[in-house]
Amino acid sequence: MSLVIEVCRSDDPHWDEWLDRTEDDIYHRPGYHRFHELTGGGSARLVVIQHGRHALVWPYLERPVSQVPELDDVSARDADSVYGYSGPLVVGTRPTEAFLSGAWRALEAHWRDQGIVSVFTRFHPILGNATLARGFPDAATKGVQRLGETVSIDLHLPDEEAFRGYGRDLRRGIAAASRAGLTTRLDPEWHELEAFTALYQATMLAESCRSALLLLP
Repeated sequence: MSLVIEVCRSDDPHWDEWLDRTEDDIYHRPGYHRFHELTGGGSARLVVIQHGRHALVWPYLERPVSQVPELDDVSARDADSVYGYSGPLVVGTRPTEAFLSGAWRALEAHWRDQGIVSVFTRFHPILGNATLARGFPDAATKGVQRLGETVSIDLHLPDEEAFRGYGRDLRRGIAAASRAGLTTRLDPEWHELEAFTALYQATMLAESCRSALLLLP
């Protein structure tokens, strides 16, 4: 099987062009990866393994393992995931098992050539791209683990119908907040960005402290 490999960086328009040919999410897009580059997450890459009408595309962040304490003299690199659900996607019609197996082996060889020694990704729970791993050789699928549940909400539903689908405790919390006078509004001009950022950071800090306390003996 003759395979063609292409690697796109976050400023390469081909990245968006490949994704426009399949079903994806913001977590796959170059702008989202560019943000992680600017915040020290690594170097964004989209690797494309193509054969005829089929292509396997995989966005990731490449970073040196020397960032890990005690590995500062190691030249190897990791292929990491952005914060969110990304993972591989397929362009074209339903891929054959032969294509997926060949694409994975080509991807492994490419990563080895780049000095990459480990790969981590979070598969997308709605796009279901974890099923692609079933077409990879056994060595790849052994590392796939189900770590927990996630929640999604259909934003096309009317508010009343969406509310009825919430858990009972959440419905009670929303009702109590409403009685207390809490309201929401859109801020398309980002006037309240500073206030939102402060509230978000305070919430994350509180959750981190609570998690830390739970770890205490």
